[in-house]
Amino acid sequence: MRHSLLSRSAIAVASLAIGSAALAAVPASAAPAASSLGITQDQVLTAVNGARLADGDPSEMSKPAKRALFAIVSKVCDVDGSVGEYANVLEAVTTNAGDDAEGVQITADLYDSTFSEHQACTFAAFASTSAGYQLSGSATITAETRKPNPVEEAYVYTPLKQVTGLSGDAFTTPAIITDLNTNNGQPYDIVASASGNATKTTKVTTSRKVKDKKTTSEKKAAKNKYDQRVKSAKKSFAKALDKAGSSKSKKAAAKKAYKAKRASAKAKFKYGIAGYKIVKKKTTVTDVKAFSITTPAIVNN
Repeated sequence: MRHSLLSRSAIAVASLAIGSAALAAVPASAAPAASSLGITQDQVLTAVNGARLADGDPSEMSKPAKRALFAIVSKVCDVDGSVGEYANVLEAVTTNAGDDAEGVQITADLYDSTFSEHQACTFAAFASTSAGYQLSGSATITAETRKPNPVEEAYVYTPLKQVTGLSGDAFTTPAIITDLNTNNGQPYDIVASASGNATKTTKVTTSRKVKDKKTTSEKKAAKNKYDQRVKSAKKSFAKALDKAGSSKSKKAAAKKAYKAKRASAKAKFKYGIAGYKIVKKKTTVTDVKAFSITTPAIVNN
């Protein structure tokens, strides 16, 4: 695809832990949330649900699910249809159904306008299942790369592991791009997983009554304010009636507004002389839901 896509493949490969021996855990690294690419929670969940119903076959997905899937692929794999680039999604394997988070592992073939460049793009997309919940934790892709060994006329298999830190209500892992023209290590037997928390933080305001005995001067001040408010309401009412002329609807509206102002003035007066005051307190409520989801292990022969 475009040079930017090829350059990004080098970055993605650089973030992978590759070795012939058993892989040690790789610390989660920061990666841009899907929202920074313009990918939404709704798109990810639509793609996940569509892929699950189609048993992972993109050709069998509904139109809305296909649109969501291809929108995600175009952004993560950097495919520009306006210059003739094309993505053929080969598989969309969903994670086990989760109450608080869902995910899908996606593999697509990428072509340029002349079909002379042929690449593969592999990544995973995750999203919280409820509005307002943000993901934290880590996303992991494990696989095995296969490269031809011309000397022995066989393939060389190398373990691959990519770990990234989750963020946002929707998240996509960095694209793993491989050049199929040169067979430079396309991943096989891919498993995508994510674990952590889906967290929602809400600000709540509570009110309570506290004893507050008013002094004579405070009560007098409250009565003066009440009189001023009523006087102002009457003045506004008189002006509104004058402007209304013979219009019954305008007169009715003016009367309704006047009654509302009188009622408001009365309520404020009662509160001003009451033996209590209302104290408001703002608190932050955090709801944390742990999750752990993974795609099934599919062995490609």
